[in-house]
Amino acid sequence: CGAWVANFLLAAESLGVAAIPQAALAAYSDFVRAHFGLGPDRLVVCGISFGYEDKSHPANSYRTSRASLDEAVTWLDD
Repeated sequence: CGAWVANFLLAAESLGVAAIPQAALAAYSDFVRAHFGLGPDRLVVCGISFGYEDKSHPANSYRTSRASLDEAVTWLDD
């Protein structure tokens, strides 16, 4: 599933379409099932929102902090 989502995101980006995967949607699977008429034989894993980005909107300028590379990686010498 992750590979499919990753490739969908890359394909959208290549066409100039912004896309955001939303795994939290699975927590609301009852609502999603009712809205789309999905049967119990289907799993809700995630959703993907996509459309054209409005780069001037303030929400699109928000950036989260990230750990530095040295904090997240252990380097090993051969």
